[in-house]
Order: sequence, then structure tokens, then C-alpha cells
Amino acid sequence: MKQDHERRIPSTNPKYDPSNGKKRSRKTKNINLKNTEGIGEDSDGNEFIIVSLDNKQWHFNANNNEEREEWISAIEQQILSSLQNSEYDKSKIHNINSVDDSTILSIRTVPGNKYCVDCNAPNPDWASLNLGALICIECSGIHRNLGSHISKVRSLGLDVWP
Repeated sequence: MKQDHERRIPSTNPKYDPSNGKKRSRKTKNINLKNTEGIGEDSDGNEFIIVSLDNKQWHFNANNNEEREEWISAIEQQILSSLQNSEYDKSKIHNINSVDDSTILSIRTVPGNKYCVDCNAPNPDWASLNLGALICIECSGIHRNLGSHISKVRSLGLDVWP
């Protein structure tokens, strides 16, 4: 006898459902926990499979229903913890590498940085890190096309700086 079990864990992106590509308002994500294919009728239902969105499968076999539930709970907690740590690490890296307002102001007040170094447009918002100069958005596109070996372009307010 084959039984299907479905568990819910919180999603990190409650507005997107990867299974159908649509936004949703629920704050849970489904993880299908299924008994292994081909289990006989005398099975007690303590075997289960976790299938990821990219079809990777993990097979588990517990000694009893209580141990099975403990495994499921531990796996869900680990998934949730990993997702939360991943989001924390991304925000920590972003905060370390972001350019703050005082740094932008000090860059802008350097003599010659009030105008684009290429076309003299006022108040440039982009920088060529290789050249050490500020450029406007139009010239930043040209600099990007030159390649990063010639001009590595970053936005003063939008990009993460090395």
C-alpha cells in the first residue's frame, strides 16, 4: 500500500511559487514526502523520499512512525536554518561592500569629479575603477563595452564595490 505525505515549511519568498511560476500569497512551500516505490502491502510506512525542485531524491527509512516524524522535523528545521543563514550571509556581504553616502560625498568632492571625465556631463553617477574617474550613465555603457580589462565600471549608488 502506497501512501503520500505532504509537509509544509516556511518559504523565503512568499510571493513566488516555483512549481507554476506564479506569485502566491501563502507563506509556505510544499515538500512532498512519499513512501518508496515498490514497498509491499505489509510495510509499516516508515520509508520516505524527499524530492527537491531539481528532482534530486533523498531516501530515508525509519524504524517506526515516531522516528520517522523526528527525521522529518529535523530535516525541515535544517532546511529552514540553511535558508535563513543564506539570507543573513547575503545581507552581511552586501552591507560590508556597499558604498555609504559619506563615501559617495567624499568621492564627488574630489576636484574634477563634478563632471563626467569623457563628455563633461554634470553630476556623474558611475565610476571607472581602473581609471579612477567618474563618468555619466551614457559613457558608462561605452566603458562597459570596452571590457573590464580597460575600464571596470561601477555605479556609485547601486553596485557592490570590491
